[in-house]
Amino acid sequence: MLTCLPQSLCSWDFRVVRSGESIASIKTHFLTEQGSIHLQNQEWTIRKISFISGQWTLERDGNILGKAHKQNIFRRTFDVEFENSQWILKAKSAFGRGFEILHNNRPIGMIDPVHTFTRRATISCPEELPLPTQLFCFWLAMITWRRAQNSNGGA
Repeated sequence: MLTCLPQSLCSWDFRVVRSGESIASIKTHFLTEQGSIHLQNQEWTIRKISFISGQWTLERDGNILGKAHKQNIFRRTFDVEFENSQWILKAKSAFGRGFEILHNNRPIGMIDPVHTFTRRATISCPEELPLPTQLFCFWLAMITWRRAQNSNGGA
């Protein structure tokens, strides 16, 4: 299990911890839905295709290795592709903040806030799911949380 800890009380940047050891960091751009993942001495860049699109890429050294596409503007569901494998990241319920990761329509992982009033979260996935994919999925879930907070005026 991975634990995602915000860098500070109001930050959308995270430190990712496994068994008490920091293994990655996730950074967001302040005004855009773009960012980066620093993992194993490598930087992965997350880019949004255009301002109004629901599409992102996960890149390393200028090469696109992953993609995500929001299925519908009214649903919190993403098609995620990484190195020719495909998953679906989907909100568990209409009102909760938890997400599940599906492969072949079967749940294989979860992304959940630690509790209602925190940005701290856990990622529970099998080791077969590549770590960059797990972190990319967390980043997508976190962006939906940030959108919700911004639309609620910080509430």
